[in-house]
Amino acid sequence: MEELRQVALAYYDNCNPDLRGRAWEFFQSMDADGDQRISQREFKEFLRQSGYDTIITDPDFFAKLDRNGDRGLDFQEVLTFYYIIKTGYIFCRGCGIYLSGFYFTCFECFRGSHPFTFDLCHDCHRSPRFTHHHPLFLDNRILLYYKRGPDNNMAMGDLYEAAIAYYNNPATPEVRSCAVSFFRSLATNGACQISYVVFNEFLQQTGYNWIINDPKLFEKLDRNCDGSLDFWELLTFYYIINTRYFHCRQCRGYLSGLYFTCVDCFEEGAHHSHRYDPGTYNLCLACYRYRVFSHHHSNFLDNHILLRSKRYHPHAAPHLNKWQSYFDLLDVAINAVALAANCSIM
Repeated sequence: MEELRQVALAYYDNCNPDLRGRAWEFFQSMDADGDQRISQREFKEFLRQSGYDTIITDPDFFAKLDRNGDRGLDFQEVLTFYYIIKTGYIFCRGCGIYLSGFYFTCFECFRGSHPFTFDLCHDCHRSPRFTHHHPLFLDNRILLYYKRGPDNNMAMGDLYEAAIAYYNNPATPEVRSCAVSFFRSLATNGACQISYVVFNEFLQQTGYNWIINDPKLFEKLDRNCDGSLDFWELLTFYYIINTRYFHCRQCRGYLSGLYFTCVDCFEEGAHHSHRYDPGTYNLCLACYRYRVFSHHHSNFLDNHILLRSKRYHPHAAPHLNKWQSYFDLLDVAINAVALAANCSIM
């Protein structure tokens, strides 16, 4: 829940003051007795009248939202609740827990016409605690990049030079050690070259074949066309996977759960082949929330919402009645920073 709270607050903190005021109005519309906290009774009444009691069946859900354990929900805890229901209450089909951050999704169900996906937590995916008629599951980060489309706009010449500069940067000596270790892990039996078979097996095992999604990747990396990759050619690939996908562009932290992505960069790289694609622009929750970055685009979505926006059949939320007007106002408040490329928090 803490990660979800950080995402909800990041959206809220990047809204203008007027929209933040409207978010408070939504909170107050749930607060029947005006004590600045939502009791369990008030919360259950909202679920009943809005229809969410048919979806949210976890008896401990209120307690999970109640971060400080005071048996009431404050404003930030209500924002967390709002984020959950507006982005789809996704639960593990194996054990029933709520899924956020890192999880696995059935590939066929995701791209099919059924309104619901088949999702699993990490533990259930590794165990036999579920039965399903489709065999292929991808983690949600890999699936998002697959849905982005073929990553075939990479200017290998530029990336090759950038990789060498990245390797030779005196400020990051650990990069050289990691790069050499990575090469040695693939160069079996002391070989000085990486074969196509070994490289392709690595892509299959790690899932990078779904992310980069370019059948000619090996050919593009092989600058001297000798049918294998030397250290510097593999270094280009190492640079690509360490700078373009799952690292925060500001603090360089590894992105393992929820993070924010520039929608414009995500869409441009997938569809505009005449431009050099510098990769997606991703930020950790803290760097996005506190605006400690500089970027030429302003439209960001978290990776969970962006992935769900790539489905053709999102299921509709239950009908709202008593709280409808304020609920919509909060929707506007949080959506204000998420309008781009036909993607929204809805």
